[in-house]
Amino acid sequence: MKKGADEIATVLAESGVNRVFSLSGNQIMPLYDAFLEPGIGIVHTRHESSAVFMAEAYAQFSGEPGVALVTAAPGFANALGALYSAKQSETPVILMSGDSPLASDGSGAFQEFDQSRAVQPFVKLTQRVTDISRFREQWSYCWLLAQSGVSGPIHLSLPFDVLNLVADVSHLKMSKISKNNSQESVDDTVRQEDVSAICQFLVQAARPLVLLGPSLCRPNLAGLREHLQQSLDVRPIGMESPRGLNDPVLGDIKSLCRQADRVLLLGKKPDFTIGFGSVEHFCEARFAAVISGEDNKQLVENNIGERCDYRSDASAREFAERLCEYASSTKAAGSVAVKNRKSWNNKLTNCLEQRPVFTRSSTKGALHPMQIAQSVQRAINLLASDDSGGASDAKPVLICDGGEFGQWAQAGVRVAQRMINGPSGAIGGSLACAVGAAAASPGSLIFVMLGDGTTGFYLAELETIAREGVPAIIIVGNDSCWNAEHQIQIDQYGESRAHSCELPAGLRYDEVACALGMAGAQIDSSKALDSALSSAVTRAASKRQATLLNVILEGQKAPKYN
Repeated sequence: MKKGADEIATVLAESGVNRVFSLSGNQIMPLYDAFLEPGIGIVHTRHESSAVFMAEAYAQFSGEPGVALVTAAPGFANALGALYSAKQSETPVILMSGDSPLASDGSGAFQEFDQSRAVQPFVKLTQRVTDISRFREQWSYCWLLAQSGVSGPIHLSLPFDVLNLVADVSHLKMSKISKNNSQESVDDTVRQEDVSAICQFLVQAARPLVLLGPSLCRPNLAGLREHLQQSLDVRPIGMESPRGLNDPVLGDIKSLCRQADRVLLLGKKPDFTIGFGSVEHFCEARFAAVISGEDNKQLVENNIGERCDYRSDASAREFAERLCEYASSTKAAGSVAVKNRKSWNNKLTNCLEQRPVFTRSSTKGALHPMQIAQSVQRAINLLASDDSGGASDAKPVLICDGGEFGQWAQAGVRVAQRMINGPSGAIGGSLACAVGAAAASPGSLIFVMLGDGTTGFYLAELETIAREGVPAIIIVGNDSCWNAEHQIQIDQYGESRAHSCELPAGLRYDEVACALGMAGAQIDSSKALDSALSSAVTRAASKRQATLLNVILEGQKAPKYN
């Protein structure tokens, strides 16, 4: 005989969940108690959205779904903004929320709320747990669905009386749900004829582009991206920024889009980020698209229509893996030499390696954002040397967030493991993401670069970082301004009408960090920043103590190349 909460804890542990990201509340306290026996850890956050951001980062770095747990009604509602981010980044997150008692439906119970109706636009599936004897099956299916097709978030609502119900579940075993007997159709099977046709589509291209959707840009898939490049003889381009073709990491990619003759959209929607695939942006290019889901099928038909020669509903990741195998085994990619692919690949590499030219700051006591990025890059490079202060075995992870400063950070710092704020354009989640990334990558040092406006969203999570011993080096670019919006005002309405986006000068985010259990310092020169970063890396590696550097910044527009 078990309580419902005990059965849920057992099932989660059996599926490999060893921690959840959560903010406590009345309706989920039975689960807090039940997690003790199987040893499921709780990372206790300061805001419900933070729990989802942490789960999103955990999933992106680990390759397994991240699990968030929040309480009912207002706590659940607080999590929805971050859930939108996870949906747009196509990240498998399972959000479990407390709920009013099932037996009290319609009676006006405490925090009674139709969560399933509210969450529907944000998830692939929402279900209410009404029969604890079916939870194993329900959980197994949700775990599968979160990672299938276009991966994304799932929601499970947990009524309070179901959590406390005592039932005999001793005869139940963890169900094995396959795509063939699941409750919903998950038709993402890779067909060999599609692999062959699309491989041939690329072979015949002289100037191909392979654009990857956000699900293939995750840090844990770096090896797959490298395999794609080797197998197809073309460097794949990750499209995970809401700025799309204006992403500064991509250099002058727009000019190459206009020259391309064939474009493979591998898990990439033909949406606003690529100018809807229009002739204006892609001129005479023909398309092939590997993307599942009826909504995405409609996007393909609406935006690239007759210019799309092939389309597959398969899972982008599985298709990419099969495409690598087929191209490598048949040596199909080798025949592209006659198409002068080498010249095109050199152009592509030069474009993607391009970085913005900048003039050093002329403002006394303030750094240009690219100077900050260069200092961070030097600190990351030092990790591979014997002069790293004992941190040479640590793997650097970069998390970028915010508006204009975030774009300079993305453009100026190169690292193998990286996460940005994703296609949603949501800002503020990076402090929470640092916690999730550290949980998924225990041997890493987490570099977080964010603006001062962005810092204010989840400032209290600095305490979570300190409490959890996250080895983070947090660089706040402080220009006393919501600079992205300030630049919009100047560009669209004129400098005389720029208003209300200023922040007070002299704010000491470093002192807040110290008060919340971290180390901190204010920085106003490159030399001081280099020294402070070196100390912060040593501190994080040896003591697992985080540091926040409040760097006085000269506000600049995000870099552009055309």
